[in-house]
Amino acid sequence: KDLVLSWLVLLLGALPLCGAMSYSRPFAHLAKRLSQLGGALCGWYGAKIFGGKHTIILRDEDLFPKSSISSNGMKLYGAYPASRVIAYALAALNAANSPLVDLFETLLQSQLGSHYPVADHRFYDIGGIGAEIFDDIVLVGSLAFMRSMGVHMPEGARVKQAVYLSVNGELAAVFALSYAPATNVKACLQALARCTGLTPILATRDFMITPQFLKHRYKLSPDRIEFPTVEERARLSSPDAVRQPRQGA
Repeated sequence: KDLVLSWLVLLLGALPLCGAMSYSRPFAHLAKRLSQLGGALCGWYGAKIFGGKHTIILRDEDLFPKSSISSNGMKLYGAYPASRVIAYALAALNAANSPLVDLFETLLQSQLGSHYPVADHRFYDIGGIGAEIFDDIVLVGSLAFMRSMGVHMPEGARVKQAVYLSVNGELAAVFALSYAPATNVKACLQALARCTGLTPILATRDFMITPQFLKHRYKLSPDRIEFPTVEERARLSSPDAVRQPRQGA
């Protein structure tokens, strides 16, 4: 009788360990197999989070890492020197926390230029930034933005993939850029497109990256992407917003 009771006590103590092993080992084995196929096993906690319809935030670095964006040259208009127009563009981009800051910082260093302070700035939903620098009103944005703001576009100044800069209503410079699409990003976006319960939200600070731009570079339908206002995109891409959501996998 004592032997049976002792044996039962031992079994009772080992039960939690056996239960954990019977779950964790098969789970780990299956997760490893799925990872080799490009999938992930999220567990009960993650499965609960992913249940139903959800959204996924796409930020600038998720789509085009800084190393994939390069300069394709610039063209100046008017009497402003290269160092000044680059400094103007950098000041406006820096005020907006744009991912293009590092690129324009490199351009400014190549011209031995100086940094300029921004007295005031504002964002435009149509793809641009307005800034007051010294006594000049500076606009930095896309071609569509410049046209919407009434800036005259000379012949030859119609490069779509470029950052435009105007000073006091006159075009001052065009900076041609190259965005190299990444193979792994393309595969991930195609996988997102197949997930009917998952809606991508574009929370980019780079005014060049829009749903239409993703359609051109990654063949992703813009109808599947939510593109909120510039203020909401700035909020969603802030460091505080990154820490708040619960991650499922």
